[in-house]
Formats: sequence, C-alpha cells, structure tokens
Amino acid sequence: MSITEAGSPSTAGYGADWIAGGSPACGNSTGGEDLPGGGFQELVRRMLLELGENPERDGIVKTPERVEKSMRWLTRGYEMSVADVIGDAVFEE
Repeated sequence: MSITEAGSPSTAGYGADWIAGGSPACGNSTGGEDLPGGGFQELVRRMLLELGENPERDGIVKTPERVEKSMRWLTRGYEMSVADVIGDAVFEE
C-alpha cells in the first residue's frame, strides 16, 4: 500500500474486494481466505496486535468477527446494481 499525495493510504490495486474480503470479482464471496496475508478476521487480529491489544482478551475476542460483519454490511452496495437499490422508487411528477 502506498501513500497518496494527500497523505492518506492508497488502496489502488486492492479495491473494495480486498477491503470487504469477499466478492465474486475475487472469487471469494464467503470468507476472505484469498486476501493477502490470510482471511479478513486474521487481518483484524493482526491489527489488534499491532495496536498492543490482546485479541484473546475477554470482551475483544469476537471483535474480528464483528468488524468483518460490519465491513461486509457497509460495503454491500459495491455489489449491487442501481436497479437493485432504487427498485421502483423512481416516479414522475
């Protein structure tokens, strides 16, 4: 991952598939096993370790699962078509 001119991380080359951990585009709609370095939950565990946290501590042990679930929900729109989102909500005045 590189740093952009604005100073924020660039996900060029990864896209939403890499962040969300699953999509038909990466042939991985259920797990995240094909992600660089392991599954999505393993990446969250590694981030917790890098932050000095114990991922096995009571109260945080399910955090990787919760983060993955929330990221999948937050990024679900990347796999939806406009027709799926709008449906029949478009009307003429």
